[in-house]
Amino acid sequence: MITPTNRQVLASTTLAGLRPVFGTGFGETARRFQMLKTLLTPYNCYVLFAEPLATEEQIRWQTELSGEVIPYADLSPERQERTKALLRYYVDAAYELIKNYQDNEDLGRMLDSCLEIPDYANIFLVGKRPVLVGWGFLRRDFNPPRGLIRKLTQRLPPPRLMVNVKLVDGLTRVPLANVRVTLQYENQTRSLQTNAEGNVSFQDIFPFDFPHFLIEASADEYRRATTAITLDRTIADLIDTGFVPLITVLSLQPSIWEQTIQFRIIDKKTQRPLSKADVRVTTSVTEQRRQSSSEGLVTFPAVPIREEESVVVYVTHTGYADERIEIPVKTTEHTIELDSSGLQGKRGAFNINLRWETIDDLDLIVTDPADNIIYYQNREADCFGCKGVLDIDANAKDDNLTDQPQENIYWEQVYPGAYRIEVLCYKRRTSTDVDIPFTILTIHGNDRFAITSTIRQEGERTLVNIVEI
Repeated sequence: MITPTNRQVLASTTLAGLRPVFGTGFGETARRFQMLKTLLTPYNCYVLFAEPLATEEQIRWQTELSGEVIPYADLSPERQERTKALLRYYVDAAYELIKNYQDNEDLGRMLDSCLEIPDYANIFLVGKRPVLVGWGFLRRDFNPPRGLIRKLTQRLPPPRLMVNVKLVDGLTRVPLANVRVTLQYENQTRSLQTNAEGNVSFQDIFPFDFPHFLIEASADEYRRATTAITLDRTIADLIDTGFVPLITVLSLQPSIWEQTIQFRIIDKKTQRPLSKADVRVTTSVTEQRRQSSSEGLVTFPAVPIREEESVVVYVTHTGYADERIEIPVKTTEHTIELDSSGLQGKRGAFNINLRWETIDDLDLIVTDPADNIIYYQNREADCFGCKGVLDIDANAKDDNLTDQPQENIYWEQVYPGAYRIEVLCYKRRTSTDVDIPFTILTIHGNDRFAITSTIRQEGERTLVNIVEI
């Protein structure tokens, strides 16, 4: 807002020979000025209209602006052209601002009537701003001239800005096509896609003083990039210099880079290196497989990794439990311990493992979020595109018993939700005088959680846990 110390009087007019476009007299004009002041407050656009102040026989038109006051007719031809350009701008700005209101059509008609003036003598230049007096009035002629402001400025080019953006690869500097570019300005957002040359042009942007633009670009396989453009100039300055296109270049850095990762595979108990371990590295864009050397080392050169993702590592070795770990991006060295007495069965993104130490036949039963039941009679189930598999079923047959049995269910991809875990004592082979201890181990990524419990009677089925993923 302008904070004036003194108002300048531009002109005083009598109502003789004039008739209001709206209402029957001064009162409606005063009311409409207050409305204009409210609607056009941003960037002080309301000062296009001089403030009317009634006296006994006339209206005094005053302004909050400071600076030299010059009637339009007294300006040099060059300054008249500049004033017409300024007038065109501030009239357009008034219409632009009322677009934000729900009743903008009615407000537009109201603005049309306010922009009527009796003649061009009602235009003044105050400092760098045009100001209208006698607005909202016409001559009392039979057919008074209308639309004088429009007629004065209609041949001038509309005051608009253009923002041109070029997108290039941050490493190769090659132009990037089909990149989504977003421009934010004055609470408005526009989006376009770059052409084959990596260019995009935002046109017909209505500017205000000291325009500030926020530009953002995003594309697959690249990091999001932003930049800002601010012009430290008023519209009056821009009209003097011309509305030249604003040009900027945005470099998108690849969100996938190559990284060398080395693993050391050792025996968990002896801490000795393990050779010929099969190591598989998986990211969202690659899968690579190698074997460990006699020193237990395996190196993966130039692994493509996407920003903000984990690297999944699978390790298998004869005589050892499979291992699956997730390591964060930018990890270059990692030691993996294999356990000869560890988890049996395949490792996935999510595992549920049952372990006990008798020759009895226990069964692992899991109900997934889709209400599928996975157990020995239904070994695979699809849960909204994520398949669960029971791959280890121990002590089911009397001729193949072990006192170190395990059962295992895994999901390569896990669907979020509740997983209900139960254990069934299907066949009791040992004395029923004592309970059968067992352990349920859940593994999700690198997180492990174990629960121990007991079961005794053949046919008994017990709920162990409900896991939320």
